[in-house]
Amino acid sequence: MRQYLKPGRIIAFIMSTTLVLTVWGMIFQPGGLGSNILLGIVIGLLTIYYGTKNLGAFLDDLFFEGGSKEKAYLMRRARNELKVFRERLQKSSKKMRREKHQELEAFEKTLNELEEQTLSSRPSLQQVRKLLEKVDQTALAYLGKLPRRGAVGGFESLSFALLAAIALRILIVEPYQIPSGSMIPTLLVGDHLFVSKLSYGIMNPFSRKPSYLVRWASPEPGDVMIFEAPPYVPHNAGATWIKRVIAKAGQRVKMRESVLYIDGKPYPHTVDNRLVDYYDYYMGYAGWRKKVAFATREQIGEDVNHQIYMKNPDEGWPKADTDGLTGLTCDGESCMVQEGYVFLMGDNRGGSLDGRIFGAVPVDNIKGKALFIWMSVDGRKEWFHFGSFSMPEFRWSRWFREIR
Repeated sequence: MRQYLKPGRIIAFIMSTTLVLTVWGMIFQPGGLGSNILLGIVIGLLTIYYGTKNLGAFLDDLFFEGGSKEKAYLMRRARNELKVFRERLQKSSKKMRREKHQELEAFEKTLNELEEQTLSSRPSLQQVRKLLEKVDQTALAYLGKLPRRGAVGGFESLSFALLAAIALRILIVEPYQIPSGSMIPTLLVGDHLFVSKLSYGIMNPFSRKPSYLVRWASPEPGDVMIFEAPPYVPHNAGATWIKRVIAKAGQRVKMRESVLYIDGKPYPHTVDNRLVDYYDYYMGYAGWRKKVAFATREQIGEDVNHQIYMKNPDEGWPKADTDGLTGLTCDGESCMVQEGYVFLMGDNRGGSLDGRIFGAVPVDNIKGKALFIWMSVDGRKEWFHFGSFSMPEFRWSRWFREIR
């Protein structure tokens, strides 16, 4: 603990914290969406930690412990190599330890000396030079080669971690954040989700447009899923959207007095309508706006009973002039979903741009099924404010909630 109370560490802590608070205020504005707030917290804490640890040690060696630029550099190198060599020792095999027992003892002894000198005392420049030379000699005798120094030395592990994260996102699970209120109240603005990429099959990672290499399931009514908006949507074509499946290919859809009918059978409302207030977010100057809706619950099949919001309790669809919607065959009374398409709607029926406006969506455009909310942020409210630093409020009760 004493090493973190040295002058260089204190100065580095102040500098790192000031940098984080300043940049934070530039990126995360009060009253915003709270996008990537958890990532910002992690990066901010790591910046403060490593800034205090590494820059602080460098400042101590350079200004406060009789050092110089060369000594500060060598001390930093000594600390890094101490960590690298300790890891190499742990990974060395039992056979290697037996066959090179004497070299191992000499190597461990020099590492202990280096650790004592760099952490517990104030070695001279000459002592640091000799220690590093001795460590390199004993490391070469035991390991057979020296690890690459600097950023290149850790490039392989960093590349592997990056490739693994990309493969995980492309093939297995994808994070998604709710940017608007079309799925309120099931999904609120600021909810962060995990989406399964394997619910319906294996997607083709080499295709620019969504497509499947292997498909083992089809979307079913009630599924909440993300998809790529097709070119015929009014705006944001090609963006990732999220809606609920209402009907699949071959089924006929209509809505009377806000009740959906599939092949003539209703998705019944299981509770009485009640008037509620909610907040939606509009990109640009509008920001958060308070709205009013009629709330009820809708039953889809036997398994899905979910809340919906309606602008009017007597809304109907299709309209008399509804015609020419992609993926639908309409006769004025109802619309049939064509083969290869699904009909989607938002749970916020009065504030959702969905299949009623642009038609059905190709099944191949579906990218995955929403699994659960892993984090929820209410960017409209502030939990903490200090200068330019503003932390939005977290909706803790929604964390790790299954999406149905």
